[in-house]
Amino acid sequence: MTDEFCDGFEEGYKTIQGETVLVPLGPLEPLTPLGSNSYREGIKAGIAAA
Repeated sequence: MTDEFCDGFEEGYKTIQGETVLVPLGPLEPLTPLGSNSYREGIKAGIAAA
């Protein structure tokens, strides 16, 4: 996992669960689709996990 993906996952998770929640380990980073980036994909994964 890249740091960008991890940072995005944490931000996305905390967006739904709140700032004081303990963030779980993120999933494996998927292939990044065209027109996106690792950070954006991390945010989407974090929101889905929350």
